[in-house]
Amino acid sequence: MDVSIPPDDLRRSPTGRVPEWVRADASGLPIAPTEWRPTVYPGLYDRPPEVPVRSSTWLRVVAMLVAVLLVILGMQWWAGIRNAALLGPDGSGVVVTMSDAELPTPEVIHSDHPTPGFEEAAAPLGTAPVPEATSTSYAFLETQETARGRTVPVAWSPCRPIHVVVDASGAPKGFVPDVVAALGAVSLATGLVFVTDGLTTEPATTDRASFQPTRYGDRWAPVLVRFADADAVPDLKGDVVGLATTQSVQDRRSGLAFYVSATVYLDTTMLKEPDFHGVPVYVPVLRHELGHAVGLDHVGDPDQMMHPSSSDVLTFAEGDLAGLGQLGEGACAPGL
Repeated sequence: MDVSIPPDDLRRSPTGRVPEWVRADASGLPIAPTEWRPTVYPGLYDRPPEVPVRSSTWLRVVAMLVAVLLVILGMQWWAGIRNAALLGPDGSGVVVTMSDAELPTPEVIHSDHPTPGFEEAAAPLGTAPVPEATSTSYAFLETQETARGRTVPVAWSPCRPIHVVVDASGAPKGFVPDVVAALGAVSLATGLVFVTDGLTTEPATTDRASFQPTRYGDRWAPVLVRFADADAVPDLKGDVVGLATTQSVQDRRSGLAFYVSATVYLDTTMLKEPDFHGVPVYVPVLRHELGHAVGLDHVGDPDQMMHPSSSDVLTFAEGDLAGLGQLGEGACAPGL
């Protein structure tokens, strides 16, 4: 019998040849053991041989795992930012909360002003709603004329987010959520987008600089919201329970002035007062001062939030909303 012709079902090498030991095994002849196929381990070579993993293969595997991990972390970061968006009391407005690790830290180039155009978009980030009813019970802190002779209020650029920091030292437990909710109400009325950068230890002062590169980097100093006393801010003496200051800069490209920074100080004496209509007494004061911070002035109508001593208004009324809506319709300021 010719045993050199194997049946079709014999194992073959990748080249199509049948190894001699396969022929011998099929013919029933004894098989001499070899170093690469020991007979003491039957079935060892019934599975395909393993391919050795070289260092370059390991590098590719590690690089792939790192890339997948970065994608997952990026998705979690974005989801976290979106989930951290705390809105106004009715679920509207845009207020994004960022952690310290996520804050932009651009390199400082100038000593007296930031590099122009930081976070400035080509169009407004939001749209102010049209008030259902027309009211004239509002006033602006400052007005100016455009190149076409139109009188407009001095306002923030709606084409970049307004950053806000909070000093919660000595403040009630719910102070930060109250600040975010108040910002949401302003955002809803103006279309302006606020970004809360987190907590700060910046002290209260009457001559706060609008550009603080050592503390906030190459950008305008964010709006500062905190409690303060009359020792730190003398203007809080007497019956003054809140104070807001704004800082404006002229855009050289358009010639218009824009607000670039602000402070909101709440008198610490309110911390000893009982709640007002179920809310902390400082909450309506906070909203009143934020109205100033975006450009509203006092009005004589006691039914409006911007009345200097109204005691029954807890949120923005019809006239306030009409003024806030106009403050959200400002021009972009790429030159700032």
